[in-house]
Amino acid sequence: MRPVLVIVTLTISSLLFLSACSDTTERRGRFSPEERTAQLTEDLDLSAGQAKQIKEILTEQQENFSKMREEFSGDRSEMMMAMREIREEFDGKIKEILDEEQKEKYDEIQAERRERGRRYRNQQQ
Repeated sequence: MRPVLVIVTLTISSLLFLSACSDTTERRGRFSPEERTAQLTEDLDLSAGQAKQIKEILTEQQENFSKMREEFSGDRSEMMMAMREIREEFDGKIKEILDEEQKEKYDEIQAERRERGRRYRNQQQ
């Protein structure tokens, strides 16, 4: 029994190590516009037209965030505030496309994302 436990422990440890060492450039929690659109399509039951419009909005938002990161020099909290403003602007654009039921569900999803973000930041401190 003991050798099996040792083998299992070593195997799990090796897998965890390899997983941690693999792609270090992984986007921590960021998703492409395509991935986000697919998830929203599933969560909100978007029509093809809505999904296309939302993908365009998310692509534009991602481009704005990328430019901001490249041009950023100074206080990180200032950049975060500016990004929050951009996010709110684009959330408004997305909501214009949704019906009332979808808007309610979208608000719930966004609230859950913000809460996960708060918990993550609190764990990092």
